[in-house]
Order: sequence, then structure tokens, then C-alpha cells
Amino acid sequence: MVVGRYPKSHPFSAAVFLYDPVTHSVLLHLRDEKTPTHPNTWAFFGGRGEPGETDVECCLRELREEIGLDLQPHELQRLREYVVTEQQEYQVIFYAEKAVPLDKLVLGEGAGFACVTLTEVANLPMNKYNQDDIRYFANKVSSRTN
Repeated sequence: MVVGRYPKSHPFSAAVFLYDPVTHSVLLHLRDEKTPTHPNTWAFFGGRGEPGETDVECCLRELREEIGLDLQPHELQRLREYVVTEQQEYQVIFYAEKAVPLDKLVLGEGAGFACVTLTEVANLPMNKYNQDDIRYFANKVSSRTN
């Protein structure tokens, strides 16, 4: 199997958030009430992979669709991979260290987006997987700076 490509029998999703190391904040997506899973909660940008698509290609496509942001593959850093047991779906989490002015982004899906400091994220309604991902990332960033 080619790295980053998953067989049809193993559906996958890929998600990404942006991290601004100067402000220690992350750019997150507010899901709307129409989404079938975790409506009206904060999440990463992302979605299900399409047939033949790699996890990186999926992430880049979802960023374009959801906020009109074009990143290059080399800007993505792989954070974690795991199986979401409720959906039996493989999940790949990426981040990009990039500060993007919010007025340069265009909402294409969802209810909104916002930059939130790592300390404030814990107060937001998020699914348990994204909460764990953010905690993992915050520990990683903290260990880098110590």
C-alpha cells in the first residue's frame, strides 16, 4: 500500500488546524447544526477522504472548501493517527504552523472559524477526539519550548 492511501475497506478522514507560534493560538472551525456528527461544536478543518485520495490531498482539499485556504503539502505536519471506534474510521490529524489573517479567509462550510489560544481551547465545546488532539499538541509545543 502506498503511504497515505487507504483501501476502500478502511474509510479515513483527515483533519488539520493552523497554529500561530507567536500568539500560541489555533485556528478552529465551528461546525453548524446541519452536520450529522458533533453539530454546533468546535473542530478541526477536514473531512472524509475521497476514493484514491491521500490523507494530505484530503486535508488540502478540505481547507480550500471550508475556508478558501491553499496550503502546500510540505506545510502540513502529521500530528496523530488513530481509529475512531464509533465510526470504525481511520483518522489522521495534521497541523500547519502558519499565521493567516482572518480577513483573508472565506467561510465555505460550517458556522464560522476563530483563532483561540491553547489555554482557551479547553473551554470550548469539542468532541473528545479533538480535545485529546489539542492536549497532545499543547504538550508537544510545551516540550519544544522547555
